Amino acid sequence: MDMFELAPQSKLEDTLSGWWKAWRGAGDAGARERLIDHYQRHARITAALLYGQHPYRVIEFDDYLQFANVGLIEALDRYDPDSGVRFETFSASRMRGAILDGIRRSSDVQEQISARRRMAGERADMLAPAAEKTDDVDKLFADLAEVAVGLAIGFVLDGTGMYQAEDDGGGESVYQAVELAQLARRLRAMVRSLPGNQREVVTGHYLQQMSFSDVAERLQLSRGRVAQLHKEALERLRQMLARQDIGAFSC
Repeated sequence: MDMFELAPQSKLEDTLSGWWKAWRGAGDAGARERLIDHYQRHARITAALLYGQHPYRVIEFDDYLQFANVGLIEALDRYDPDSGVRFETFSASRMRGAILDGIRRSSDVQEQISARRRMAGERADMLAPAAEKTDDVDKLFADLAEVAVGLAIGFVLDGTGMYQAEDDGGGESVYQAVELAQLARRLRAMVRSLPGNQREVVTGHYLQQMSFSDVAERLQLSRGRVAQLHKEALERLRQMLARQDIGAFSC
C-alpha cells in the first residue's frame, strides 16, 4: 500500500527534475512554462495568505496573485536545483517580497490619483465664477468654457494629460502623448513670461504641486487674491496659445 502511495509522488519528482534540467541546463522555454504552471498553486497559496492578513484592502486578490507570479518567475529564473533547497522554500520569500513591493507601488499610485483629484477639484473651485442667478445662456456658456479651458491648461501643465493618454494605450494615444508633451514644453516656456505673482502662482501650484492655500501663504497673499491671479494667469496663457493657433485652447 505504501509503495502505491509513494509512486505518484516519486513520479512527480522525476518529472519536475526533468523539467528543471531542461530549463536550467538547456534553456528549454517549454520546460520553463511547465514549471510556472506547476507552481501556480504555490503562488496562489502565498497570495491568499498575505491577502488574508490585510482586512482593510483596496487591492483585489487578483493583484496579489499577479504580484506573486512576478516573484515566482524571478525565483524560477534564479533557482539552482542542485542547491539542496526546495524550490517552494526558495521562492516563498521572493513571492512575499514581490507582493509587498506591488502593494506599496499600488498604494503610491492610488495616493497620486487621489491627490490629482483633490487638486482638480480645488482648481475647479478657484476657476468657478462667483455665484449669481442669471438667465443669460451665453454668459453661462462662456463661464463654463472658461472653467473647462482653465482646467485643460492645468492638466497639460502638471502632466495629468500625458498620464491619462499613456494609460489608454494604443498607437494613437502614444501620438497624443507626444503632442501633449510638446504642448507642455511650450506652455512652461510661456509660464516663465508671466508677470511676477501670476508666474509664482502657476509655478507653485502646477509645477511644484502646492495647494493654493500653501501658495497664498508663501506669497503672503489672501486666498482670494491667489484665485484672481490664477484666473488671470490661465487667461493670459490661453490668449498666448490662441495667438499660436492651438485649436484646443482658442475657444
